Amino acid sequence: MSEATAQLSDAPVLLTMKQVGGASSSSEIPSEVFPTYRMLHDWIRSYLMSSHRDLGRSGDVCPFTAQASRLDTIRIGVCGSTRPSNCKPS
Repeated sequence: MSEATAQLSDAPVLLTMKQVGGASSSSEIPSEVFPTYRMLHDWIRSYLMSSHRDLGRSGDVCPFTAQASRLDTIRIGVCGSTRPSNCKPS
């Protein structure tokens, strides 16, 4: 396990949607976890902030996510540990 992943195991780095969305692979996000942050960012945008035919109602899957994204209050954290008790944000 790399040093960056080991650090994430103890205290995942919490980033906003704007930080992840505007980041490149050369940014402050460790390169080994950058794809995971980006995948979560994209899933939030493409799934939670979109309608779904099986939902049984109109509107986004999560009606609160778009507003939270506009307010930049969504945080994404990646933990390298398989034990949830090790993944406590600082």
